[in-house]
Amino acid sequence: MYCFTSIGINARFSDLVNGGKPLLILVGLTLVFIAVQNVVCMTGAALAGSPASAGVMAGSASLIGGHGTAIAWAPDAKLAGLENAIEIGIASTTPGFVVASLVGGPITGFLF
Repeated sequence: MYCFTSIGINARFSDLVNGGKPLLILVGLTLVFIAVQNVVCMTGAALAGSPASAGVMAGSASLIGGHGTAIAWAPDAKLAGLENAIEIGIASTTPGFVVASLVGGPITGFLF
């Protein structure tokens, strides 16, 4: 948390303005992919007979924020009726990190 907080403290509005169109495109794509993750995971949860909160825990709560975010949101998901929220969040996050590393490493090597 301290790392992310310190990054936020260093941010300046002028840096965001200087980001221009590429930054707006990146933010837009991020928002679209957050929605896509939730739709796909909530559809899978519905097909499996699980509550919608299982889809959110397997979707953006774990894939955007990682282990810490999945653990932080688990109590709220439990209040919504999802008893095994931490397990779903961690089980979704771990393969996400593995795939991101396997895909991101070669792409970064190619680009740089």
